[in-house]
Amino acid sequence: MITVLGAANHAPDRLPAPKRRSRAAPDDDRERFRNTRRPFVVPWRHLTGSWLGDDAVLWGILGSQFLVIYAAALAVTLVVAIALRWRARRPSSPAPDRPLTVADLGLLAGGAYLAVGAVIAELVAAGKARVSGGGSVMATSTASNDPVEAEVLHELAGAPQPVVAVVTEVANGSAVLTIRDDLADRGLVVSRAMARAVRLWPAVALYALAAVAVVRHISAVRLGYPVGILTLLLILNLVLAAVVHRRRLRLRTVHGDRVLAAARADRPDLANPWLDSAVHSAGGRVAVEGLSAFPEATIRRELTHGAIMIGMAAGAMSGAGGSGGST
Repeated sequence: MITVLGAANHAPDRLPAPKRRSRAAPDDDRERFRNTRRPFVVPWRHLTGSWLGDDAVLWGILGSQFLVIYAAALAVTLVVAIALRWRARRPSSPAPDRPLTVADLGLLAGGAYLAVGAVIAELVAAGKARVSGGGSVMATSTASNDPVEAEVLHELAGAPQPVVAVVTEVANGSAVLTIRDDLADRGLVVSRAMARAVRLWPAVALYALAAVAVVRHISAVRLGYPVGILTLLLILNLVLAAVVHRRRLRLRTVHGDRVLAAARADRPDLANPWLDSAVHSAGGRVAVEGLSAFPEATIRRELTHGAIMIGMAAGAMSGAGGSGGST
């Protein structure tokens, strides 16, 4: 009996039976994990959150959302500005109605200054004007059917006049504007209205975006929100607006480029309805080759110096690579 009791006292303890898990336990675990896990955050926000202003909710828009919208609006406006400039120089193909005059060629090649200089060279070669001492020119005739020639002769009537003063005066006169508008109607240069529009309206849109950004910037600063990237975008916005507004458009269209290239090629065997014997005259050579082709050395020197002083493009002095001016 004692032995049996001893054996019973030294018997190994029985392990507790495992608890049976309810069927709902797996679902509870998943729910508990869902409630305790941290939400996923895009890594770059950890680095730039203070600059993006993710905590700034103004006008119902987060800081990062506003920056994306603002940057996209800037990009779209810039693309539109570039597209307008590209389109302005590509009007419909013009139909040649009459050959270009010396003034037409000069305006096409280097702008108004070169156009008037070429006309004076033509008048001197035709004997309607003569060169006086000291870089002056005077008229010997008043008869001309060309409006630019007539205006030059009117300025030269009476006494010898400094050639640079005459060229500058006529280049800003109504006759040159008339042939400029005529070349625009013929599709060879960009019209003045189109040139103003492609510079003005994209700049207005960019300045309007800048105004919205300034209001947002002021509000964010007052509320203590970060404005780092917004400040950089605003500076970029203002720089783009100034560049778009101030950058002039090339005067010639692509059709004008082709006509001028044909005139400079000097291929009489290739008929071109835009060109006639005016290309090979004294004024035509000045128009196509630049002021360096003016036959009289004193006048050539005075006109070249005048072109430099008033900031004309290199095309007015050497027709080899002129851009045809800008507008």
